Amino acid sequence: KKLLALVRPPIMPGDLVFEIPPDPNVFDVRPPAVDGFGTKCTGLDRGLNLALGEMNLLVSEQGGGWGWQATAGSPCLTTLVFQFTPPRAGNIRVDAYVDFKGQFALSAHNHWYTSTRADIKLSVSSRLYQHYWELGPSETLINEHRTDSSNSGWIDRLVKLSYSTSVSAHDTVLVFVEVVLDTNAHSSHAKVDVDFRTGAGRRIRVPVIQMRYF
Repeated sequence: KKLLALVRPPIMPGDLVFEIPPDPNVFDVRPPAVDGFGTKCTGLDRGLNLALGEMNLLVSEQGGGWGWQATAGSPCLTTLVFQFTPPRAGNIRVDAYVDFKGQFALSAHNHWYTSTRADIKLSVSSRLYQHYWELGPSETLINEHRTDSSNSGWIDRLVKLSYSTSVSAHDTVLVFVEVVLDTNAHSSHAKVDVDFRTGAGRRIRVPVIQMRYF
């Protein structure tokens, strides 16, 4: 009785097989995040998902009153914390990637007696701590200000925040990714909506933070 065996095709003379080894100078820090927190904010529905590295923000805000008695919102800070243990001392470059998918809308209809204003500002920054603070860059994704008009839009961007520092071996590095959402619906004639939460297509996610020795 004959037995059949599956074998790989032979490597012919002159054929080269390349295997690219992992770069010993590059380390990827991926979710889950080790911690997450934020300031208490008016009108904000915040969902932190440490396992996915997500900050899910939802705001639907309308001001109250008019004139000098009109009310408005307050800035909100939301933070995810990631952990990296350097295998050796040296200089590293930090590349923090933040994926934004969501939408916004704002409107303001001003009259001489209302003192109406609608504002949205959304920004992201990164910093880290090992023995001392190292501040990274920030980037603004939404910067809208209206007094007697409206606007809306989708945000679909992958932001890379890059900065450098020196690290000690085997001492924990904490990397912070911080999102600030400042919404303002001033008077009952102003409306602000921001949605980075509902559905799989709307979220703020940190898929990876890359640490590269140089």
